[in-house]
Parts: sequence; structure tokens; C-alpha cells
Amino acid sequence: MADNYAATQGAGTTFAADDVGGVLYPRLKLALGADGAADMDLDSGQQTMANSVPVALASDQDFVKAEDAAHGSGDKGIMLLAVRKDTAAALATTDADYIPLIVDASGRLHIAPLVAGSAAIGKLAANSGVDIGDVDVLSIAAGSNVIGKVGIDQTTPGTTNLVQLAAGSAAVGKLAANSGVDIGDVDVTSLSALEATTPTEYNITLTNANTEYSQALPANTRALCFRCRTGVQVRYAWVTGKVAAPTANYQTLVAGAEYVRTGVKLAAATLYWASATAGAIVELECWNT
Repeated sequence: MADNYAATQGAGTTFAADDVGGVLYPRLKLALGADGAADMDLDSGQQTMANSVPVALASDQDFVKAEDAAHGSGDKGIMLLAVRKDTAAALATTDADYIPLIVDASGRLHIAPLVAGSAAIGKLAANSGVDIGDVDVLSIAAGSNVIGKVGIDQTTPGTTNLVQLAAGSAAVGKLAANSGVDIGDVDVTSLSALEATTPTEYNITLTNANTEYSQALPANTRALCFRCRTGVQVRYAWVTGKVAAPTANYQTLVAGAEYVRTGVKLAAATLYWASATAGAIVELECWNT
């Protein structure tokens, strides 16, 4: 059966049709225009917006958002793509051209680095000449500069005053004895030597068994050691009345052992010994400054 068919209206007219399973479907040509007008006929292929059929998206499919429109849960949108550019470089050659975002090999967005000498991080009350990349501490004048903002409530509740630490007397934190401390410039060279420099040796003979013998240590002893030359066990204590007839508290130095102590500063101290063996000899060595 031919697609077209004839319809007699006066002299007769031929209409375009399509035969689908023995049924003729009319072929129609679309035209746009208001009632009583034909503005244009639709054509195949890509057309301009003015020569296209206007299409309205359903309200739940509209992914075009108006400027300053409120966000809504479930809003749809077009995925924003970026270009991998391991070394940051512009992908457009002219100012004001459109250009894609660029990311590095890890997918991180390239951003402009901070320029040393003028960049402000966060909010700085006074930022003239601040070098964020390389802070020049050496050129900060002593006595008046505030790094960051340090508020010390000095005397009046609710007020903040700038307190300057005066060299030679100021205490940082809490120092038990702070006389003459120079906070701005600590004079290390004039500190007394911490190491012990002077040795003193003693031989103490425990003539009688179970009898207390003693030796006063040099002032400011910083290290000491003692042993029993005759290789017998001896008792010792730092207070009298403990070692002759063994009375707690005392300590025992076993035969062949040695007592060693460093890192002390004994302004004044005395050691006491006794042994169950008569004639034991204790060798004592002390170091002080």
C-alpha cells in the first residue's frame, strides 16, 4: 500500500502519510506561531534559540539556579570538572577568558602561594612589613614589641595593660629565687661551674667490731664513692646511732661492692660506718667544686 492517500475535496488533494501495519498515519510539518499566525517552520539540524522549540524543565529537574537562590536538599546540578596540571600554569592566554580549574597529581586545587613580606594570615591588627614566610626575629627591638596579642590583667579588673619585663629583675613563670636574673640576656658565662673539680680521699679504719666511725664530707660535695678495702661487709647510714648496734634505718654494703653517687650537692653531710669484722678499712672518695 502506498504511504500517501488521496482525499477528495473539490478537485482532490494528496496528503503525506506513513503506512504502519496497514494503517496510515498522517505526516505533519510543525510550525510555530500564535493563533492565526505562522511565525516559522521547524527545520532539522541544530538551530538557533529563536528557531527552536521552547522546552520547560519540570520543577524537580531544574539544575539552573538563580543567583543568591537558597540551597534546597536534593538539588541537582552539573558535575564540575577540573584539569590535572602538576605544574600550575594558566590554560588561557588572555585576561578575562574562561578557564578550567587546575589540580595537582593528588587532586588538590592549585592556589596562589603567599608572598613573603606582605601577606596577612587570619587577621593581624598591624600588618605593616610583616614577613609571613620568614619572620625576622633578630630585628625586633627589645622592650616594646608585642608578638601576637598578649593581654596581662595587671592591676584593674576588666582592663588589659602592656607589661614590659625589665632586665635583671623580672620573673618568668615562678622562680623561687629571682634576684639578679636577666631575662633579656642570660649571662651563662658567669655561672659557677656545675661540674666537680676537686677530689678528696679518705681511709677510715673501723678498728673495733660493731662500733660507729664517721667522716664529714667536704662542703658542696657533688659526687662520692666508697668501698671496703679489706673485702668485708659494712653497714652505713647518714645519721648517727644506726650502724653500731644495727638499728633501722641503715644500709648494707656487701663484700666486694662499691657505693657511687653523682649529681648531688651536699652543703654539709656526714657518713657513718660499722662492721662486724674488726679492722675493716673504708676507702672514701669525694668530689666538690
